[in-house]
Amino acid sequence: MATPIEFPEQNWLLAKPADMTDEQCCSLPCFVDQTQVVSCWKLTEEELEEINRNGGKIYMGVYGASTPPIWLQPQNPFARPDEQAEVLGVSQAQ
Repeated sequence: MATPIEFPEQNWLLAKPADMTDEQCCSLPCFVDQTQVVSCWKLTEEELEEINRNGGKIYMGVYGASTPPIWLQPQNPFARPDEQAEVLGVSQAQ
């Protein structure tokens, strides 16, 4: 399973529920403001290989009977557009 990791913009550590074991859940480093909670996850080489094999699919699960609106993306949401272009290998001069 992907592992939540620390990242420069994080400003909070969301503690795991007290009634869950370390095998079930871990604390979540995250960035929190008035509109969103952002976390960063690291995939293993095996998980990346599986994503490539299955056509790029990732399944998301949330404990409970419902889920809040969520988003997933590979780009750093804190990077400026010109920094994203450098990371993605895209030229801004078009």
